[in-house]
Amino acid sequence: MNFTEFRTYTENYGKALQGFISSDSFQSGVVDSTKASFKGSHYSVEIQENGTFRVLPANSIGNLYQSEGLIIAIPTLDVTDLNELQDEAAMSEDEAYSFLFDDQLDDLKEELEEALELKLYQVSQSVTE
Repeated sequence: MNFTEFRTYTENYGKALQGFISSDSFQSGVVDSTKASFKGSHYSVEIQENGTFRVLPANSIGNLYQSEGLIIAIPTLDVTDLNELQDEAAMSEDEAYSFLFDDQLDDLKEELEEALELKLYQVSQSVTE
């Protein structure tokens, strides 16, 4: 892969990740990943160079799963205030998760973007070897 091809490759994955972040799947994926983290698991997003993506629970990926795209763990919410929001602010669980998501949105986006940068760096290192 030459430099121009790699630049196009990274741009395509960047667009795919932004498509995921702009979708409803982002919030539901973060909430699902957060809930799964209580049981020691998580959710990931598999993004493809063609711009498509899908959310996967960790147990459906496994060690033998070979993706043609990139798989990135979906970050979880900091739920330190979850019980307080439900008890003192009288929010339902869904309302509390939605509030936390909105409050932490910038950090969640940044975490995913940094994870993509790391994956792309790892790809670039394997291509140059």
